[in-house]
Amino acid sequence: MTFTKLSTNTVRIMYLMGWGNYTRVFFIDSSPAINATTLKKCVDTLPGFIRLSKSVAANPAHISQIRRKSDRSAELLVAGNWLHVSRRRVPLVISQLETHFATRKNALA
Repeated sequence: MTFTKLSTNTVRIMYLMGWGNYTRVFFIDSSPAINATTLKKCVDTLPGFIRLSKSVAANPAHISQIRRKSDRSAELLVAGNWLHVSRRRVPLVISQLETHFATRKNALA
């Protein structure tokens, strides 16, 4: 893995995974890279990313499916990987996704 700077071009980034004081950045077209900042700072820098848990944030543009396991548990399909949503964040994540997809639908119309 190589170190990378986050750019404003978020289209290539699928999701972010916290790793101590570093963040692993998973791209759609290349191998993962490491950023020398915390996940919180990365999410604050990149607009629109949805925090799924303490250690994972996803780009809503790459979310293709949500799977509710129960009222308190959910997973998101991001580029073939199922990412767990922490139980405390399930209602917030679902409302953020509904807002994102409603905005996207209105933009296409």
